[in-house]
Amino acid sequence: MDVNFSKIEIKSIDVENGSAFAEIYIDGNKLKGVRRFELKQEVGNNFPILTIDLNALNISVDSKVLLFQYGMSNITDISFRDTPNRDFIFSKISEQYGIDEAELRKRVLDEWEKENPSHKSEG
Repeated sequence: MDVNFSKIEIKSIDVENGSAFAEIYIDGNKLKGVRRFELKQEVGNNFPILTIDLNALNISVDSKVLLFQYGMSNITDISFRDTPNRDFIFSKISEQYGIDEAELRKRVLDEWEKENPSHKSEG
């Protein structure tokens, strides 16, 4: 099995005031907006697992899914590859299933808040 894995480098950078931070490079490209990372290896798994927490402020999603963000602010607009934005998605789902669009939005938000009780939406 010939698998071409990305080269991942984690470099420690020392600052003059005695503190240090890390930079992460994937195939020679520095990841910007890294807030933290976790590198672990579980018992019985030969491959280490790298989890990266990024500031996702400029994001593009190539998928037909509904997304939710919690924390500092709500996502105000999402563009999908073949779909103009989430308003279009809600409109099409509402039309296809004969559900009032405002009710659909409320049901989706209520369901999400049930699954994420510590993260109530803003407004």
